[in-house]
Amino acid sequence: MEVTQLERLETCMQRMAMGDRAYLFTFLHEFGPRVEAVVRRMLGEMGRRDVLADADELAALVQDACWVICERAAGWRRGGALPWSWAARAIRAEL
Repeated sequence: MEVTQLERLETCMQRMAMGDRAYLFTFLHEFGPRVEAVVRRMLGEMGRRDVLADADELAALVQDACWVICERAAGWRRGGALPWSWAARAIRAEL
């Protein structure tokens, strides 16, 4: 039986909510590109083209955004908004 992407997401969020910080890296690996899209959009809205042009800085901000999601994972509910949308205001506050 194949595990769906939604099931992997729910597992990551559940494990992070339980305090398993190692799942931050699983989340980053699995869903980092989706989080990166959100971070890129936010940086563009802020006019931060300089940061968008710096691959290392962008990667660090994506990791920071995943950490924001991890810290708040206990408040996320399956069936609602995706974590990167649900935590968008908190992510933007960290940028």
